[in-house]
Amino acid sequence: MISFMSGPWGRLLRGGMGALLVTIALVGMGWSLAWLPLGLFMIGTAVMNYCPAGLMFPEWKKQEQILKSMPSYNLKK
Repeated sequence: MISFMSGPWGRLLRGGMGALLVTIALVGMGWSLAWLPLGLFMIGTAVMNYCPAGLMFPEWKKQEQILKSMPSYNLKK
């Protein structure tokens, strides 16, 4: 899941869902405006190509860094 969300399709999905939440917030007004910050956050992470879910799985990042520095050390995700 982290690989998908860090890739181009995950980025597109985050941006699309963020745009949908912003649209819902602006069209619905009232209490639906509570979705606006989440939608803007999702669009921001898509634009910056940063997956915040990676923070919950630090071992995944560690494996990725090991593979970059030592390609022969092939860990399976």
